[in-house]
Amino acid sequence: MIIINHTIAQQSNMDFEPGKLIIKSNQALNLQVTGYTGISLIDSLNQLFGVISIEQLFTTAGLDPQKLELYNQIGLGRIYVLTLPDTTDILNAVEAYKNLSEIEYAEPNMYLRPLDVYPCDDFFQNGAQWGLYNRDSSIWPGCKARADIKAPEAWQIEKGDTNLIVGIIDTGIRRIYDYDGELRNRVWVNYAERNGLPGVDDDSNAYTDDSIGWNFVNNSPFVEPEFPNICPGCLHGTHIAAIIGSETDSTNDCWDIAGINWKCKLMNLKVDYCIWEDDYCDNVFSEIAIARAIWYATNMGAKVLNLSFGAVLSRWHPLPDSFQTIEYVLTGAYNSDVVSIAAMGNGKEFLYPGWWKLGYYPGFSTYTLAVGATDCEDNRVIHFEELDYWQSSYGDSLDLVAPGHDIKTLPEESYFEGTSASTPFVAGIASLVITHRKKLIPNEVLTPGDFYEVLRHTADDTVGHTYWEGDTLYPEDTPCFDKFYGWGRANAFKALVAVSHGDPNNDSKIESIDIIYLIDYLFKGGPPPVPVSDMGDANCDKKVSVGDTVYLINYLFKGGSAPSLCYTDCSQP
Repeated sequence: MIIINHTIAQQSNMDFEPGKLIIKSNQALNLQVTGYTGISLIDSLNQLFGVISIEQLFTTAGLDPQKLELYNQIGLGRIYVLTLPDTTDILNAVEAYKNLSEIEYAEPNMYLRPLDVYPCDDFFQNGAQWGLYNRDSSIWPGCKARADIKAPEAWQIEKGDTNLIVGIIDTGIRRIYDYDGELRNRVWVNYAERNGLPGVDDDSNAYTDDSIGWNFVNNSPFVEPEFPNICPGCLHGTHIAAIIGSETDSTNDCWDIAGINWKCKLMNLKVDYCIWEDDYCDNVFSEIAIARAIWYATNMGAKVLNLSFGAVLSRWHPLPDSFQTIEYVLTGAYNSDVVSIAAMGNGKEFLYPGWWKLGYYPGFSTYTLAVGATDCEDNRVIHFEELDYWQSSYGDSLDLVAPGHDIKTLPEESYFEGTSASTPFVAGIASLVITHRKKLIPNEVLTPGDFYEVLRHTADDTVGHTYWEGDTLYPEDTPCFDKFYGWGRANAFKALVAVSHGDPNNDSKIESIDIIYLIDYLFKGGPPPVPVSDMGDANCDKKVSVGDTVYLINYLFKGGSAPSLCYTDCSQP
């Protein structure tokens, strides 16, 4: 028997949307008559709680046979949204529906919030992108040289591809007033709708005129951030998009900042709305909107999702079994080979004692990679500037850390921090790694878990600070996994090398010329593998030898195995 503390829930009534209930039934419901399903016990509760409407959350529109099979397998067609009067006690309704044997689960439409802290100091308007290339303390006082993701080295191997789509599930990407062209040409375009008829669902995906994404809150194609002049949080998605994919190098006359991926497309998926308190906007992300956005991105071709939001779940939370709907669609995304990068969260120990034991959702989902934040000294952020006691969350679900403090971004060269800022660093790295591996071995089948392992085991370990406990000094960042830094600080260069073994000439292809290149190097004094010798280690035995030429011959001409993902797992003897 589950007992809910209604007092706590009522005090935190902004944790979920009034008048909305999500249920998953054991069988399909008949929705031909408003408020009725054809199942008597459900209909009785609908009448008791005054259900106004019932809507199927996900439809089969636009699904290919493989996605349709997945849709049926995880039961997305049996998830429904019930609209009730705003005055309804949603927690009582949840309990009532959950107790029916015909209902698999019931939950409110939970609110998740952007996981960032916005610096308010005007001095944070100038500086360098230390997270990409941290020179030293000459620009940022106290910084440690090369406490960064090694972007310049990574760009030697991969700069990106326009065919790779990153889904930005957030507050919308600001394209209006983008005078320097940093983002407007990087936003994904649905050409079936762009070239189709206005007011017509040209691609039959159940979203009409979704030519540059979709607003999943008001169910419209309007995806610009709202109230940007009075709502700094409304630019959250723009900051994230800029970190991942701002125009880079000479593509826009070298204006503003560099993005991690120079070419990818950014899918604009808006899931936020404001809860106004006087003249202050409290940004919240609707669970229903997030779930729909994840499923939309999965079916429209995104291969990386950035999830810079979350909500605390712990034994103190009044709804410890929340977010099941998001978990179902994350399952679908994972099984569709979509990599989901999520913020670990910004914790407050005095608000949630022991919060690190579970952390933030969806960061601790099985299907995501959770990212914490570091500063320019390679230390876990223990004090974000905006509020005292904020720090980068830690715990057993943490996978990696990445730059997340004083991060230069857009618009107008603003700064951004929090694990919301560190997450797009890893999403950007993931987009480069997936792109490059696809170029090398086009028909290979890899799971998101394979890429998660690459990112984990190529991170720079033991880089962080120590802490005092009594009279004893302890390191937070210990070898292999630890709860403060996960597997370490993300390293884009090492991650790309790990997926590039067998390409010694670094031309983004594995072909017969690579065999000739290795023979020339080994026997004729030719140039070594570039940019590092590991690129020539096709059989992953930690050396470059004639065995690597044999391996490539077997792969290219005799049906042998492709060069594997190659990294050192420190947890293995």
